[in-house]
Amino acid sequence: MPRIRAELVAQGERVSPKRIARLMRAAGLQGVSLRQRAHTSVRHEDRRPAPGLVERDFNANVPNQL
Repeated sequence: MPRIRAELVAQGERVSPKRIARLMRAAGLQGVSLRQRAHTSVRHEDRRPAPGLVERDFNANVPNQL
């Protein structure tokens, strides 16, 4: 949306960002983000998982008690 507004301003048009957003929404258009997302949760198959040092116990004997 900022690039659309910048292009319109360069052409001499006066338009607000909210108007552009409203018109894009009415036309069913969305902006495209070309940013790459970080893949932090991918585990390497050749490495062993880290040991569970906290030793959490999630088994409850009765409801609402742990």
